[in-house]
Amino acid sequence: KQWYQRRVAITAGRNCLKELAKKFLDVCYNPLMKKAKSFLCRGQSTADCDESFYLWACCFFMEFNRIVGFKLELVAETLSSDTFSYILQIIFKFHEEIKGYSSRMAHKMKLWAKRLHFAVKAYREMLENLSLMQVSKDSKIKNISGVIQNIIFYQQEYRELPTMLLKQFHRSFFTKSYLTDLIECTHLYIRMLDAYTKSNTLIVQQTKKAAKKKKKPAKKKKNLLSDREMQEMWDGDIENEVLKIMSSASISTSNVRPFDASSDHSMEQQRVLCKHNIQDLLKSGSFDEAVALYKAAQEVWPSSPSFGMPDMAIIDEVNVVNSIFLSKEEIPEMISADT
Repeated sequence: KQWYQRRVAITAGRNCLKELAKKFLDVCYNPLMKKAKSFLCRGQSTADCDESFYLWACCFFMEFNRIVGFKLELVAETLSSDTFSYILQIIFKFHEEIKGYSSRMAHKMKLWAKRLHFAVKAYREMLENLSLMQVSKDSKIKNISGVIQNIIFYQQEYRELPTMLLKQFHRSFFTKSYLTDLIECTHLYIRMLDAYTKSNTLIVQQTKKAAKKKKKPAKKKKNLLSDREMQEMWDGDIENEVLKIMSSASISTSNVRPFDASSDHSMEQQRVLCKHNIQDLLKSGSFDEAVALYKAAQEVWPSSPSFGMPDMAIIDEVNVVNSIFLSKEEIPEMISADT
């Protein structure tokens, strides 16, 4: 009887914790993780509150969401290209910290090794979620997965990460569970890369030698419209057309590519170029294509203020498109020389 009562108490406790985790995901996971990431990025972490807590929460709740029934919208904040890049930066940071200590300072190396373990577990769980997204029946989820995969399989830092960490392993400072998680993470990455190359052409990013710049004849600047003329164009037909398309539920982003993984230009340079492409499409009257490119850009740069948030109200999205249309952000010289 005592055993039965103890079993019932454990089951009730687990159910209570399960419901608590579900409620946390529904209500505050995305805004809380966004706030925590912003706090850490500003360099306000301390010894008592470092990236380890963020990494643990990221790993635990993404795994919980995946097991109980995957819903992308519940973990959208941490399942994005920005977060992949942020986790990669943390791993490199911890890796460099460990290299900076000699073997005589074993206690320091073990502390950073423990933090690195949190980062590897979070990275592995993000790969698990990404693998699940790729086999989803929802085309939007598959498109988001494709964008992230283009980045993590193309950029050299992601491809060299498993080898770098495996070479660094030393049994005096790292635990067996760390090695297990690292091997599983490496296996998962290679398996996903193999599946990706079967359906896509992988163009490997290589370090190029700096070429001597040749002097090019100065190009004539395009006739730029004044602010007043641009505003009159927007108030004329563009605003109404954009609002009409935004209000419809049939915006397809499958035929537009705001980000090209095979390009030599950085994501920031391509972001600026994308804004100019949206401007040009609006000026030429290609409103459907301009809105589709804007929507696709939201998926590639979800945390960039340039394209707003995916769940914004329609009128707010129209205002964002208006700011893009009136923007005077210049295209970097590298891109303008190619175009």
